[in-house]
Amino acid sequence: MTGHRDHLPALRVHTIPEAAGLIDWIESRQHELLEKIGTRFIFAADELYLKAGVDFPNLEAYEDLAQIENGVGLIPVFRKQADEVLAEVKSMKIPSVSLVTGTSALAELQRFAGQLSSRCDIDLRVHPVENHLFGGHVTVAGLLSGQDLLEQLAKVDLGQILLVPDVMLREGEDVFLDDI
Repeated sequence: MTGHRDHLPALRVHTIPEAAGLIDWIESRQHELLEKIGTRFIFAADELYLKAGVDFPNLEAYEDLAQIENGVGLIPVFRKQADEVLAEVKSMKIPSVSLVTGTSALAELQRFAGQLSSRCDIDLRVHPVENHLFGGHVTVAGLLSGQDLLEQLAKVDLGQILLVPDVMLREGEDVFLDDI
C-alpha cells in the first residue's frame, strides 16, 4: 500500500494472524486447483510469508515462477542461489562491500552477508533503505527510488563497492524508477 491514497477507500496492512490465515487459504486453494486444472494458479507473495513468520514452500511449489517480478518466490530463489554461492566461494579480495535493499529483505540479506563475511574475510554491510517516494508500507527493493538511496546513504560509509539489486533499476536500463 502506497502513501498516495488520497480520496481512495481506507485500507490497512494485514495483521500477523491475517497473513497466516491468507497463506492457509491460498495453499488449500492451490491443492484443489492442482488437482482440477493441473496448476496451483494462485500464489502468496513473499511479504505474506515474512509477515506471518511462516516457512516458505519448496521452490517447486512456485511452478515456473511466473510472478517472481512481483515478489512471489523471490526469497526462495535468493536462498537457493545464496546456498550455491556459499558452497563454492573460497575467498574474495574485496575488503569492503555494501549491499542496498528495501526493508522487507533485510533479514535475508543480513544472514547471507554474515555467512559470506565469515567465509571470505570480507567486510560486507547491508543497508536498508526506507521508501519515502511511495510510503513506509512499501518495503520491497524494486520500488525504491534513486532519490531515496541518495538521501539515506549520503552520510554512510559504503566501502569500496556498492551493490544495488537489479530489481531497483528499470529492465534493460541503468536508471531507477525516478529517472536517476
